[in-house]
Amino acid sequence: MLDIELERIIEKLKLCGFLIKDTKTIQYGVQLKVLFGEEEAVVRFYGSKKAGLKLDTSLIKSDELRNKVKSCFGNVVRQSLIFQKLDDKFDFYIGSDESGKGDYFGPLVVAGVEMTGDNLRSLESSGIKDSKALNEERIFCLESEIINSKVLYKRITLLPEKYNNMYEFYKSKNANLNDILARLHFETISYFLDEKSSFKVVVDKFSVNSGLEKKFLKYKNVKFFEVVRAESEFLFVAAASILARAEFLRQMKRLSDEVGVKLKRGSVNVKDIAQKIVEQYGLNGLKKVAKLHFKITRELKL
Repeated sequence: MLDIELERIIEKLKLCGFLIKDTKTIQYGVQLKVLFGEEEAVVRFYGSKKAGLKLDTSLIKSDELRNKVKSCFGNVVRQSLIFQKLDDKFDFYIGSDESGKGDYFGPLVVAGVEMTGDNLRSLESSGIKDSKALNEERIFCLESEIINSKVLYKRITLLPEKYNNMYEFYKSKNANLNDILARLHFETISYFLDEKSSFKVVVDKFSVNSGLEKKFLKYKNVKFFEVVRAESEFLFVAAASILARAEFLRQMKRLSDEVGVKLKRGSVNVKDIAQKIVEQYGLNGLKKVAKLHFKITRELKL
């Protein structure tokens, strides 16, 4: 596996401004001597089929140089198993994921990405992985890298007020959040489809029976999969998760600025913030920043 990855590791280091002085095989990995200006460093990569590639900077004495290497690769190099799943019979690979579903505050964002095999290989060493394993700074950095790679992407953002209205409408039709998600994922993925190309579509599984597979039966050129934790297995789904999360975080900051309160992510320990917003802006104000069907709303003093 490391033989396949070494060329891309070297290419990534060069793009980050490093000169490669020497490479050698070590037990379970590969070691590179690199130069950055006049500074020399030893960088190691270890790999396995189960864990993927791991970056080791423990032999670098300079904190500044160590951080340069880490920022180049995002500390841990992306698993390479994704690339063993590519199938030449597909022209395009489409991944779709959402962010904000379990957060009381903020929007629901669904993002989709369409890539070719060449796109995937060019992004292989970028450090793209499940957005939940990345900090905010890295998410925005990778968002820029994905967008600048010129891949096609689409995002649908339901801000809280629109989300709440849609949720009530679906509820009146005896439907639920999973039905909303199915609609948004289908709309996102459909944006990329045509009649001439072949597509492999992978969605991070969000429901036991989402109904999405039935929606794609009419597309004879689409092979559709719903996979649990797909964003940790498929790079194109991980890229979608990053785009979705970046937009969610951006909207959370904007909404926080609007109400003058830092909105907390998740659905734990958010009641005090919600109560403060209700007291200042009323329920209509809360509707603009929160998903009202959560149990938290019923616990507030309105």
